[in-house]
Amino acid sequence: MLTTAFISPQLTEPTESGYLLRIENLLKNITQQLQPELTEFSGNFHVRIQHDGVLDNEVINMLWHQVFPLPCDEQSFEICKEGDGAMWIDKWLDSQESILILSVAINLFLEPRDKQAESISAILLASPAWLSQKKVTTKSWV
Repeated sequence: MLTTAFISPQLTEPTESGYLLRIENLLKNITQQLQPELTEFSGNFHVRIQHDGVLDNEVINMLWHQVFPLPCDEQSFEICKEGDGAMWIDKWLDSQESILILSVAINLFLEPRDKQAESISAILLASPAWLSQKKVTTKSWV
């Protein structure tokens, strides 16, 4: 399990196209790291991407579908700009459905921001119903 990583590559060309290429490479890296787990698990799979709004949702959608190896229907796919932080987990925890969700958070800059750090993260969560149905042993509980 990967817990921390250095964000590479750095943004060498402070333009939208340079930013786009950087996000594409970082998303490829994340999906490659998660691919063994994602191909092993099946069922009700959802993807949630929260980003900082530098790019439009449509561009993030296009990038994700270019790099993500598994099909994901639009009803199970959500993209949002900066919002309620981790509050989405409350709604997910209240659901009684058997769900596996991949949440990706992107906070990267075209130009440095005062008192902020760049980050990109991904977390794969399974509902208790999904775990029971698939007979998967948990590593930790939320």
